[in-house]
Amino acid sequence: MSRDVSLLLSNFHRIDFHVNILYIARGKPASSKTSRQSPINLNLNPKYKTNEQKMPKGPKYIVVVTWFNEKTKLWERNIGAIIDKQFILTYGNNDSEQIKEGYCVLSHDLSHGVGSKDIIKWRKIKYCAEHEKNEQNVALIKLDEKINLDDKNFISLDIYSGFDKSKNKEKVASIFSISADEKLVYSAVKYESGKETANCKSFGDCITIYNGDVNICKRILPRGIGSPVVFENKIIGTVRRTTCQDYTDFAFSMNPVYKYTEWIENSKIELLQDPPQKFSEFYKYMAFYGYEIESNTVIRHAAIIGESMLITNYAENLHDDINNRFVTYGTPNIRTLRPPISIQMKYNETFILSKPPFKPNDLQLTLIKLEGEIQFSKKAIALPFLKTRYPPKGARCFVVTTFNQRTNHEDFTYGYNYKFLKNEIKLHHIEIELWTYLECKEYIEDLNINHFCISVHHTINNDNHCLYIKAGSPIICDSHIIGIVNDVTPCESEIPRLCTNLHSYKDSIVSEIRKATEEYIEKKEIEAKKLSKENAMRDGKERTIKTQNKYLLPLIIILSHDMILMITRGYE
Repeated sequence: MSRDVSLLLSNFHRIDFHVNILYIARGKPASSKTSRQSPINLNLNPKYKTNEQKMPKGPKYIVVVTWFNEKTKLWERNIGAIIDKQFILTYGNNDSEQIKEGYCVLSHDLSHGVGSKDIIKWRKIKYCAEHEKNEQNVALIKLDEKINLDDKNFISLDIYSGFDKSKNKEKVASIFSISADEKLVYSAVKYESGKETANCKSFGDCITIYNGDVNICKRILPRGIGSPVVFENKIIGTVRRTTCQDYTDFAFSMNPVYKYTEWIENSKIELLQDPPQKFSEFYKYMAFYGYEIESNTVIRHAAIIGESMLITNYAENLHDDINNRFVTYGTPNIRTLRPPISIQMKYNETFILSKPPFKPNDLQLTLIKLEGEIQFSKKAIALPFLKTRYPPKGARCFVVTTFNQRTNHEDFTYGYNYKFLKNEIKLHHIEIELWTYLECKEYIEDLNINHFCISVHHTINNDNHCLYIKAGSPIICDSHIIGIVNDVTPCESEIPRLCTNLHSYKDSIVSEIRKATEEYIEKKEIEAKKLSKENAMRDGKERTIKTQNKYLLPLIIILSHDMILMITRGYE
């Protein structure tokens, strides 16, 4: 995938326009009215045999929907219609269930690029899969932000819920597409013209376009997939994906959207619901460690690589005068005011490559040995090392870092519905693109061969890794640790982030882990022997006391009996 969204959007499959934007989150526009007081007039004038007419002046209601196809590794696009301030109706098929996110382009002229003000991101899509035959190729998209339907710049289209199929045969409607010069145009089609084939009727209702020159059909329909079919200023259907044939009047299928009004309204309600809060699945590989100093609690995060070993870039202030050191694991979040202490233990650095102030070419790697043992479970797992220097082609790589109220960004945490408490830190993963040493040295001088670089996947928020990616965070590819993020000062967001590759140090690290484990086992054995000895001594004392009591009690009884006799005789 390209390192820059502007480059990505300029290389859409079947797209020639260049969207020269870097997505910038914008404030939500003012809310608008939810219902229209008077019927709209789109000023369309469709005449059969007339194609690719210029759009009339007035508010916009047609958009371009784009997304990146993970299978083909290409950008694709459909036409869509605004049906509400936060919803777009377009084409969908089985692949739609695999689409996770994309962009909505609000401009009707794509020939000179599109600015950020005409871009809205979307990350929720619902595919219609509950209707008869094969006519359910419809998708409903929920936008991240609302479109301001002010009736001047934008309006929404209504679904023609009362459309009577039998009374509107041979009537002319409009469909929309992108012309060769990258501008929105509309063309005339006839509804149920009587010249349809059986194949056309098998996939929905039929519409016919004049195809005097077969190139017209090939130019319009591939660039109009998902377009609403507008009749009497309302939507009756959407254009399906189809293959043109050499017919003067070419009939093809439309999705009969007028049948789907109930599904659309129910889907809106479903898409508006916030998902339950969930946590990153990578938290099981992580631990929080920290200490108290001058009434302040310092918290850092590190990756678990052994029962008694964590790994980071550098762990500061590990000398003996630091009090209340703690390690917490098996949790995706922690509060800095009162961290939950699952292990109260000392820890120290056992293997360190460099110390601050760091030089640009320093390798940063520190092992933290715990004077205790992490209890492995489903919530706490040690990360294995990658066997090769770099992951195989196609591997997905992530950096696991921390977010708080200030740094939380929806582009990273969307779908997790995080709610941050005051002074709360949450672990989360960010997908990244990994650059090898050879790729990285083109941007950074004086690199060590054990360096590599990363950039944020999809170039989110100006690729500001300085703000979001913390030093010491692990780089994980296909559930294996490959490297550690360096501390770079000053950090420049336009330069890819430097990391230390663990491959050359893997054997040394494994040796340290084994040594720490053996030391811990030996320590536990010594403690066990000491405890056994103490128990034996305690048991011996108890046996001595019991023996003494065994002989002392009869003696006391005898003495007591003699004393009674003496006292009795004295009274006599």
